Amino acid sequence: MKASLHYQDELPTYDASIDSRPWSSGSKEILTFLQHSRESFYLRGAQPTPLSYLLAGGLSSIHKSIVLITPTEREAEKYIENLSFFLGRDEQRSNSSLNNRIWHFPSRTGHKAQWLGKMEANARRLEALYALRTAASPILIVASVVGLLELLPPPKVFLNQAQYLLPGEEINLEVMGQKLVELGYSHVSLVEEYGDFSRRGSILDIYAPLYKWPLRLEFFGDELESIRLFHPSTQRSMGTLEDLVLLPGSEIILDAAAKDRAREAVYEDVKSEKLTPTAGNVWLERIEEGYQTDSFEGLLPVFYERTATLFDYLDPSMVFVWSDTGEIRKELNEFYGRLDQDAEKPSSPHEWNRPQASLYQQLDQFDRAVEDFQQICVGGFSSSTGKDFEIRAKSHDELALAISSHPTKDRLLEPLARQFQKWQQEGVSSFLVCARKEQAKRLTELLNGYNIDV
Repeated sequence: MKASLHYQDELPTYDASIDSRPWSSGSKEILTFLQHSRESFYLRGAQPTPLSYLLAGGLSSIHKSIVLITPTEREAEKYIENLSFFLGRDEQRSNSSLNNRIWHFPSRTGHKAQWLGKMEANARRLEALYALRTAASPILIVASVVGLLELLPPPKVFLNQAQYLLPGEEINLEVMGQKLVELGYSHVSLVEEYGDFSRRGSILDIYAPLYKWPLRLEFFGDELESIRLFHPSTQRSMGTLEDLVLLPGSEIILDAAAKDRAREAVYEDVKSEKLTPTAGNVWLERIEEGYQTDSFEGLLPVFYERTATLFDYLDPSMVFVWSDTGEIRKELNEFYGRLDQDAEKPSSPHEWNRPQASLYQQLDQFDRAVEDFQQICVGGFSSSTGKDFEIRAKSHDELALAISSHPTKDRLLEPLARQFQKWQQEGVSSFLVCARKEQAKRLTELLNGYNIDV
């Protein structure tokens, strides 16, 4: 049998960690079941790479959107990396992410442990919420279980604030500036991170979710003449847009009704002596000015008549995938335990806040909400009555170690060549996936030097 070497855009659905003999038929059986059934099932033996492979293939074939839940943010980021690899280069962030198939919904409270900064994590969250309600084709959302628990603005409130702009429109710049503050953007002298906006004469710069680079809106009078992207450091143009979807810059929409509710909450807390009058006045000023809406993060329920959760943004046909059922349940128990401990700590009357538990869905509500969706439980204990699938796959950690520790550098790929030869003798077709076409060509040349027919 011949070994095939493909770069990612040609063949995004193979990985060397997969034993193709049992895996191939198993994946087809699982995807066929998902196409025709709403029944939940257990999936055994699915390590992160094979599971990413399965979900990447399923996104195109089962015609259902998928929500992948991980125990922590670290695992969520790893799955994003794996899924982006299997789905091809189109998942690398382009100038606009409107057509992405993979969306990361990072935890609001876990940003310190992420590779994302706080404002970028906030932008990713807003993008994912918008995609859940507007995507024209199946998408895949990746979130940690804590992110799934966090309370959110109601979908109707959030989506009603999204604006669609076109060159040629008449827009009052003064009103636009006030609206941006209401939407959670911060007025700064120079745009540097998501959630910033600045105005210099007839030029309005906005660093908005959905776009890799800041936006530059150029006006002639009140007419929007052009929409460009620019690099925040060099100010160099990064492209022109024919239209613009402008999302809120924060999960807290500071419209008149939200301000009224927040002011009333301050008055009540001062009256009940939970907050000092001096601290209350500081917060009343912040509310009136729209001062740094990220400082309101721990007060989100105060600004809405009712809050929502991620479940309120999901279509009922979506499939929930729990990447590691045991670890997720463990993380849930530990997280709610921490909330109970936090509730016992005294609060300071000099700081305006709400109990941490008020920012999350209660565990019993969470369990009931999940029941409405088809679920794939990875790594859980099988049930005598539930459907059960198994993925038989193995990693090649030993092979990777043999390559990295090979004593002769000019024969570094010798362990890989021997493995390919072994597979060929066994009649196994082998696929080695490279991220770029150039890498595939170079590896082909190198492996041919070991008498491998590639």
